[in-house]
Parts: sequence; C-alpha cells; structure tokens
Amino acid sequence: NAAQPTICAGGRYDFSINQFDKQINFACGAALGVDRISEIISQPKNFNKEKIKIGIAIISDEFLTKSFEIIKKIFETFKDFIVVGPFMKRSLKSQMRLFNNENCKYVVIIGDELKENKITIKDFTNNTQKAVNITELTKFLTYYE
Repeated sequence: NAAQPTICAGGRYDFSINQFDKQINFACGAALGVDRISEIISQPKNFNKEKIKIGIAIISDEFLTKSFEIIKKIFETFKDFIVVGPFMKRSLKSQMRLFNNENCKYVVIIGDELKENKITIKDFTNNTQKAVNITELTKFLTYYE
C-alpha cells in the first residue's frame, strides 16, 4: 500500500525508560511490521527488467500533435517504456543523435508517410528501420518488449 511505505521504525526512549528505572538514562528501540514485510515479500519483483527507451522523432513541427497521440497510446498500452522526445525545431539528424545519446532502443519517426497511415520505426540495436501501419505500433512494440 503506497500510504504505508514504512516496514521498520524506531527511536529514542530515554524519558520512557527512566520512568521505570531511574538508573537507566538512555534507551532506543525498533519495531518491524510483520504484515508489511509479508506484503512486500509477496509482491512480484522486476528488478532485472530494464525499461526500454523509445524516441519520438518528428520530421517537422506540423506532426507534433500526432506525436502526442502516439505517446498517449504507448503509455496506455505499456508500463515498461520510457518515451524521449519529440523535439521541436530540430533536424531529424539532430534528433537521432539525441536518441542515440539517450540509449533509445527504438525511434518512432513521424513524417509524410502518415498520409498513408504509416510511421517508421528505427531499431538502434541492429540499425534497421521499417515502415509500419500506425495501428500496428503497439503490436510491434509488444513483440519486442
């Protein structure tokens, strides 16, 4: 439960212990929440799963609105992706350099092929690119997730 992030707590109890035994001046204590520990242990862990970075490149600023629709679709469908971009007023070459520096695995390029309801997906791992129907983007990303 996000409202209860603490599993262990403690503090100083100098005053409290002194009430029971005047010779003891210092005390500290700690407590563990057994219910919280069992709740955390039972949750599935994805420690080894690294989030995949996807760049969103636009050929010109006129495609900015469409890029936001694509980003929304990615966020609605996937939890393990990080979206980088889009960057306005930058050449495609400049954007690609930024995506490469950010270690993006894929770049979705939005340009004139959008008239045919297509986008281009560049795969930085094997340096290939492929035009896909915009409706197949989530299917493509699911396959490579």
